[in-house]
Parts: sequence; structure tokens; C-alpha cells
Amino acid sequence: MFRLFSIFTADFPNSLRHTGVPLGNVKIRYLLYADDLVLLAPSAPELQKALTHLEEYTSRYRLSVNVTKTKCMVFYKGYCPKSSFFYNGIPLELCTNFTYLGVVLSTRLSSSKHIDHVLAKANAKVGFLFARLPLREISLQVVLDIFHTYILPIVMYALPIWFPSMTENASKRLNSLFTKYLKRYLGLPYLTNNAIVHFLTDTSSLCDILRHKLLKATLNISYPAELDGVRILPLPNETLNNCPYNPIPSIPTYFWLSTPLVGKIPVLEETRRSLLYEMIDITHFHICKTKDFHLEPDIETCLCRFCNGPAYHYHHRECAPLMHLSHSALMRATFTKEP
Repeated sequence: MFRLFSIFTADFPNSLRHTGVPLGNVKIRYLLYADDLVLLAPSAPELQKALTHLEEYTSRYRLSVNVTKTKCMVFYKGYCPKSSFFYNGIPLELCTNFTYLGVVLSTRLSSSKHIDHVLAKANAKVGFLFARLPLREISLQVVLDIFHTYILPIVMYALPIWFPSMTENASKRLNSLFTKYLKRYLGLPYLTNNAIVHFLTDTSSLCDILRHKLLKATLNISYPAELDGVRILPLPNETLNNCPYNPIPSIPTYFWLSTPLVGKIPVLEETRRSLLYEMIDITHFHICKTKDFHLEPDIETCLCRFCNGPAYHYHHRECAPLMHLSHSALMRATFTKEP
């Protein structure tokens, strides 16, 4: 059907006589994907002229335009110029962002709205996967393969367009998508140190993964000859940074006091969570008298509720005999409420 529609509207470009947006040696007046039309103009009068030409064309061939779904967007820097546009005498809605072919465009061409859109879709997919698949009962490698198969393509869509202009805050939010996915599988709290999680799972941050895929994605784009050398430039070499991701500098020093992980992370959920709780010293919050929120033990304020001694890192190892609790019992105690 769309092929017939394309044949029927083949003469549409000839009806547009306004000035298009310059790109290379061509001036682009419109974008057309099936029946989805975008008119482009360098100024408000030229865009209104394009709308008038569209009115004439649709009237001639008895075509209709859904005015309620027709939006106008003014791209600008600084203050937004006052503009108004009409189609058949009906005022059109001015919007500040619009989704075109899966890419969210904003008036200042910021990537933040698109990243919000991507994260919403990716987080919804993560929730769906954990609800439908027994992810907590399979090996880490399979869990990583599932992320790269179902989640990563959502994030990578139109990567060369939005990634180079990404802010530091957006970078942190993207990284948290992957770390939360890993922590959910490992059974760890979301406040667990991210570098420790990457170290234990032998993974990189999500932005580091995307950075290494950006160059290939950029070079694979094909350009028509009319653009006369106009290209999307890849990030500079210092930004691409071919060095492998290294989480060790960001790992707190106390972590190296823990028992090293021998072999792979256990597949059984309860065993995996108990082991990691001990390794990362999350059991501190079970033995500490201080009920106020704190990220890590403080020798001066943190006291053990069993021996009244300083509840420093991995203090539960010394307290376990005193409490007459085995290691597994102590781990189980961390998931129960105190009386």
C-alpha cells in the first residue's frame, strides 16, 4: 500500500517551492518516510510558505492532513522567537520536543530528552525480563548475554546522533541502568559500590561499552553524494580511549580485606547473595548500633550491638563466635527484621 502511496505522491517535491535548510551543497525542504512528512525551513515565513504549498497540493489531489497530529518546532539558541503557523486557517501547536523515527528532538538539539526516552524503554524492558525469565537462577554469563541482546540495542539506537553531546549527568544515569541490572541479579542493594560490582562481574560501565561501539556505528553510516563530504564526525581519540575499563582505582580500600572470590559467582541465588554480602561487608548494618543512614562504618560512631566494640569493616568475623552463629545463620539474619 505504501508503494502505491509513493507512486501517487511522486510529484509532491515539485509542489514545494520554499527555501530549504542548507546541508552541504543541497537545501533540504522535507523528510518523507511513508506517510510521515516533515517540512524544513530556515525561517518562520518560509515554513508558513511550505504549509501553504502543502495546502494547495492536498486540495488538488483530495488528500487530508490530520491537523491535530501536526506539530511545529522552532530550533533556536538563546531566546525563543515568537512564531505562529497555520494550516487551512487552523493554528498549529508549537512543541518543545518531538519524537521522529524513534529519536526525540528538542528545540536546542539537546540529547537529554532522548536519553530520558531511551532509559524509560530500557528500564521497562529490564522489568519485563526479570518478571518473565528466571534470571536470578541462571549463570552470570547468560544474564550478560540477555542484556546485550535485549537491552543494549535499545540504548544504541541512533548512537552517533546523541552520544557525542551527552552530559556528565546523563552518562551517570546510563551507567546506572547497567549497574542496577547487575545488582538486581546479584541480590545487592542499589547503593552498593559500582566499581566493586564491575570488578566482581568482570564488566565495563555502559558508557564505556557504548564508546567503543560508537566508532563502528559512525563509520557504518552511508551518505549520498549530494552531501558533498558532510559527515558525522566520530569522537576524538582521547575521548574514545582504547584503554580497557579498569574499576580498581574506584574500589574502596576496605574491600581488599574481604575473602577473595574463588572461581565464578555462584548460580544459586541464596548462595550468591550470602557470599557477596560477606565480601562487600553489607552485614555491617546488621551488627551496627547506629540506626542513622551511613554508607560505610565509622570507628568512632559505629559500635557492635553484640560486643560493644568498634564495628569496623568485617567486624562480624570476630563477632560470629561470640553470637554463637554460623556464617550462614548470620547471613540469614541480615534479611530479617529486628525485634
